[in-house]
Amino acid sequence: MEWQRANGLTDNGRFDDACAQKAGVTLNRMSTTEFTASGSIDQKKKDLLGFSPSKTWSTSEKNKIDGMVTSVSFPVHDENGKDNTKSLTIHNKLAANVKAIFTDIYTKVPTFRVVNVGGYCYRRINNGTGTQTLSNHSFGAAIDINYGADKGYDLVSKNSKVVNSKLNPFWSGGKPLDSGDTDYAMRTVNHPVVKACADHGFGWGGQYGDYMHFSFFDGH
Repeated sequence: MEWQRANGLTDNGRFDDACAQKAGVTLNRMSTTEFTASGSIDQKKKDLLGFSPSKTWSTSEKNKIDGMVTSVSFPVHDENGKDNTKSLTIHNKLAANVKAIFTDIYTKVPTFRVVNVGGYCYRRINNGTGTQTLSNHSFGAAIDINYGADKGYDLVSKNSKVVNSKLNPFWSGGKPLDSGDTDYAMRTVNHPVVKACADHGFGWGGQYGDYMHFSFFDGH
């Protein structure tokens, strides 16, 4: 008991708010309430971050945002149709939104296969143009669903063999290689995954060919 107290733990072994205050640190909490914002994209960024971010790389801003993100876990149906769990890192304020998105996909779109997901990553837009503009992943405000099938490669492989031939590339110079939605890929606004994301404030990047991408800033 004395060891726990001496090392900043409560009697049950937890590092709680009182311990954090004593240690001079702030606990990074995941929001349980869905975040909403209105207005322009710039206004939404300001509302989310508490400041207007630079459009290009800023180490000081990166350090700030690093302290605003959290990991979120959720149930999925994986590439084999089995129950599984995935996780990604997102802005604290959007944690409940993301959890709700994937819960809806899991319960309402059981045929959809979630192979991999991506979230927070402070980086420039990766569109092959060499732009210095930051991606919205940099603000913890964007997610990718089933990334990695770009440039014509199959997404899921096992021991160098394609597991499922239904998989299609998600990116091809901003133009779809086919027009049909699948249980892995979003091709149209009618896809139920696109709707699930929209229901919780995330717009679809399919409007400019980035079919795997969803952003709290209307898909941009």
